[in-house]
Amino acid sequence: TLALGIGANAAIFTVLNAVLLRPLPYARPEELVRVSGSTGAEFVRLRDLTHSFKQLAAYREETVSLSGDGEPERLDGALASANLFATLGIAPALGRAFAPGEDESGRGHVAILGDGLWRRRFGADGGVVGRTVTLDGRPYTVVGVMPSGFTFPTRATQLWLPLILDRSRVGAFWGSGGNRLLGRLAPGMTPATARDDVRA
Repeated sequence: TLALGIGANAAIFTVLNAVLLRPLPYARPEELVRVSGSTGAEFVRLRDLTHSFKQLAAYREETVSLSGDGEPERLDGALASANLFATLGIAPALGRAFAPGEDESGRGHVAILGDGLWRRRFGADGGVVGRTVTLDGRPYTVVGVMPSGFTFPTRATQLWLPLILDRSRVGAFWGSGGNRLLGRLAPGMTPATARDDVRA
């Protein structure tokens, strides 16, 4: 009975430590909030018209096919607005994050690799930055590699591509739905004040 009780408590602590007690691996995680909105138009309106956020980023999960230099494979990836990593407050371990404008139509052929993918598929080659890889049959230039332990939006995410918002389309619904929005609160702002700002 004692062994079972100790084992159960240890298991519960492990879950609580991972989920609640251990801080998130981002700069000042208490400033990060989820924000309503899904289409590209909603994201840009909220980004341009609200005053509660230092940064507002959009992202969504996406499956990507990697081919060339080995067996083709399907990877769990994410599409992200150019400022996602700045919003999270984390920088690549190698290379750079997405540059402003690389989430615009015609400019988004760059990729950032996760540490695990970089080690497994590219042999931890420091020269991978600047190299061309084939994703979904199209060439992409690797511009960065994220640090070990960085997992966003899920633990399975292995690479990031720009979330393209096509500003050439007129109307309220350009850009894909299904996006998630993440904001970093501006100084002095709270989730409550940000909620009122977004609703307005």
